[in-house]
Amino acid sequence: MKKTAWQRQIPTRPDAKYLKYMKRLYTKSATQDGIPKRPADRRYNTVRLLTPRIESRDREEMFEQDVFYGLDPVTAGEELLRSVLLYSVDNKSSFPLLCSCNLTVQEPSPLSGQTCSSPLRSHSFGLRLEGRKRQKWVEVELASFLSPFLGPRRGALHIVFTYRCVRGAPRRGGNWSRVLRAPSLLLFLNDTREQVGQSWLPSQPGVRLPRRKGRAARQRRGPQQELPQLRFPDPDHECQLHDFRLSFSQLSWDRWIIAPHQYNPHYCKGGCPRALSHRYGSPVHTLIQNILYEKIDSSVPRPSCVPSKYNPLSVLTLENDGSIVYKEYEDMVATTCTCR
Repeated sequence: MKKTAWQRQIPTRPDAKYLKYMKRLYTKSATQDGIPKRPADRRYNTVRLLTPRIESRDREEMFEQDVFYGLDPVTAGEELLRSVLLYSVDNKSSFPLLCSCNLTVQEPSPLSGQTCSSPLRSHSFGLRLEGRKRQKWVEVELASFLSPFLGPRRGALHIVFTYRCVRGAPRRGGNWSRVLRAPSLLLFLNDTREQVGQSWLPSQPGVRLPRRKGRAARQRRGPQQELPQLRFPDPDHECQLHDFRLSFSQLSWDRWIIAPHQYNPHYCKGGCPRALSHRYGSPVHTLIQNILYEKIDSSVPRPSCVPSKYNPLSVLTLENDGSIVYKEYEDMVATTCTCR
């Protein structure tokens, strides 16, 4: 079956533990319907979880990891507010692991085929991992430490982690990489672009979406079939907000949209009364347009029932590179209707 132009590549499912972590973050940040909670002290509207690509090497007294994080999805309009290293704790571990770590951001060598690089910036921190039942994650705060290294066309972020552990080190011949997994990278960002690219929506205008089940296809009106003129609409049929609940599985978008499961964009429908009331908040121009239609020229369109205010929508998605992204999209849920 040939894929249409708009269908995006289905990403590889990430580790279940990290997926669960991001779902918990989504629950804290948005309501069940996907409306962002946005407390006063929160500035971010995007969170990216980047999983590592690792090249490890063991030594007798210390353990080093060459870790790479793909930065291609980060755009120029995303301002970094916080960066956090996220370590997964193995609850089956029978010993505590107490280490000091030094991370160094490396600049890739400009010569192709060479892996050597020069250090740019370093940061040190302590790390304690224990196999407790309630402790599943350890977060290491880096603040905006990585800000100079983010941006478009950055490629991969190369970090060398050097661990020196005083407790819990594996016995001679033990496997460091099983005990001390490379951390994922959490980026808390503020997308400052006015129009955020909605990569989870079809980009081609000719896409035909599935019809809702249980509704017959409506016939198009011919040129001689005009809509009836509602001069004095019934109050029940005046311009007002209506629900329209849909599941992303109906659109086959649930393969990359993790949350919310359902979406209620609402829509505005109904006739606009001849004498507009204050509750619509319509501009004076709408009143003039009504008079033009009624008194002077019926070819002037009547005011239409349209949304006037919106709420944002929080969406948790899987990206093509396997990363998980929490993002808030503006103007996605209509909340108020007006006549214009």
